[in-house]
Amino acid sequence: AVEDRYEELGELLSDPDVVSDTKRFMELSKEEASTRDTVATYRDYKRVLQNITDAEEMIKDASGDADLEEM
Repeated sequence: AVEDRYEELGELLSDPDVVSDTKRFMELSKEEASTRDTVATYRDYKRVLQNITDAEEMIKDASGDADLEEM
C-alpha cells in the first residue's frame, strides 16, 4: 500500500496540472519525501528475500555438488 502510494505520488508530481498548483505540489512533495525512506527500506527487504530464495534454489539444484553446498 505504501509502495503503491509512493509510485502514485511520483506520477502525480509529474502531472502538469499538479506542478502548476503550488500548494498541491508542495503537499504531495512532502508526502513523497516522508515515505521515501520507508519505501527504500521495503525494497531492500524484498531484494534480500529474493536473494535468499535464489540462494536456496541454487543449493537445491546443486544437491550433489559438494563444493557448492559448502558455500
